[in-house]
Amino acid sequence: MKLHHVLLLIPALALASCGGSEKPSPAENGETPETPEIDLAVGAEYYAITCTPCHGATGMGDGVASEALVPKPRDLTNKEWQASVDDEYLRKIIQYGGAAVGKQPTMPPNPVLGSQPEVLASLIAHVRQMAK
Repeated sequence: MKLHHVLLLIPALALASCGGSEKPSPAENGETPETPEIDLAVGAEYYAITCTPCHGATGMGDGVASEALVPKPRDLTNKEWQASVDDEYLRKIIQYGGAAVGKQPTMPPNPVLGSQPEVLASLIAHVRQMAK
């Protein structure tokens, strides 16, 4: 996926997070989800556009928007934290937001990723590579 494709997703993200209905994932329907293709470049692009403002370019929770957030965004580079969460937790918090896992609602949902499992899997793989 090219950067301009991701940029086209931004308006959809804004609309989707405004309370529209969302389709349940295959796992929520009791179906066996297909293993999505992982493209680290896609994950990096999505992260750069969507996650960097809060989590920072390197994932340390030091993005420009983090100054206004209490508590500060998660340091995604922390090995201990990375080891304490599985990919399902990351999928849930990324797709449904912080409130879905008992965390701050300031972590916004990305419901559009429910219909883009390859982008979500690539984003999770990118986040996993941030651990130092």
